[in-house]
Amino acid sequence: MLFHLMMVGDDVFGYKSVELYEPGMKWWDAYDGTIYVTDYRVCFCTIVYKIIVMNVGVRNIVGYSVSRPFIRARLTIHCVGGMEYHILTFFTWRLRRWLERAGVKRMP
Repeated sequence: MLFHLMMVGDDVFGYKSVELYEPGMKWWDAYDGTIYVTDYRVCFCTIVYKIIVMNVGVRNIVGYSVSRPFIRARLTIHCVGGMEYHILTFFTWRLRRWLERAGVKRMP
């Protein structure tokens, strides 16, 4: 896990292997990695090079939305500055539960 990013006392709600792509990327160019949801932040670390692509505080997240543009579901995390992170996974219910437990609301 990303213990160097976690502060002492962070409650890890869960982590899961997913794919993340940013706007401008093609869906087949997505990063493979693991997403971590704690009570203070949401992090994404790639599998191959262990690069941290996403490290967003829960206070900086406006909400999340779920759509199904491909075979897999896409969960989009909307941040304060207009930045969006798109997460592709087969099972979004776990990730949604962890985000809601952290205080992130679902957007209509």
